[in-house]
Amino acid sequence: MLGSEPMNAITSEETGTSPRTRYDSPRMAERRVRILKFAHQILAEGGVEAMTINRLSELAEVAPSTIYRGFESKEGVIYQSIVEHMDGIADHLDGVGRPATFDAVEAEYDWIVTELHRDPEYARAIMQLYFSPTIDARARLSMRSVAIGRVEHFLGAMQDAGQLDPRIDPAIACERQVDLEYSVFLNWMQRSLKDESVADALKSAFFLAVAPILAEPARTEALERADAAAKRVAATEAD
Repeated sequence: MLGSEPMNAITSEETGTSPRTRYDSPRMAERRVRILKFAHQILAEGGVEAMTINRLSELAEVAPSTIYRGFESKEGVIYQSIVEHMDGIADHLDGVGRPATFDAVEAEYDWIVTELHRDPEYARAIMQLYFSPTIDARARLSMRSVAIGRVEHFLGAMQDAGQLDPRIDPAIACERQVDLEYSVFLNWMQRSLKDESVADALKSAFFLAVAPILAEPARTEALERADAAAKRVAATEAD
């Protein structure tokens, strides 16, 4: 797990201060890309514990001082790597359209899990960081952003269709859903959930979380889909 040193971002927009090093020249921008590329590689191969400034310096062929000037710490490099990773996922999902229907939610989870299995150790490193007690709040918010966007878009579509229960605060359902989603990822990270079960476990968690805020007949459909997905998980885990 990460040490007690807090993570530090390098952008003035997030910190309110000027960064030590600007990556606005072609040379420095290329170095930044190289540093983050090899940070991703190290995390994918060995997790958070494998990440050291010396190892990253060696692979990226830059001086350790360059990394410190640009990112301030190992945690800063990891933070920026994850932010860019999550931004890439969000850009893809925005490009294909965020889920406005039950079927679209399930299709998005199928895609996410395909990507998860494409680079599983990096995904586990992200989850390890998310559940670390020393994680920077900005990093956790960045990791939650894709899931939050999914729920907000879906509930917005349900509201437009007159399928929301006005007595329940959508924000509560949103936060609950994201918490449930990450509990699924935690089980997967700890290898207590099979790879084949992840997509269905995520679908079940989503529909269980949003069902209480939906009006009929959407509520019944959400509960039915949650139950069907949970049964598929149970069957897979029993094999």
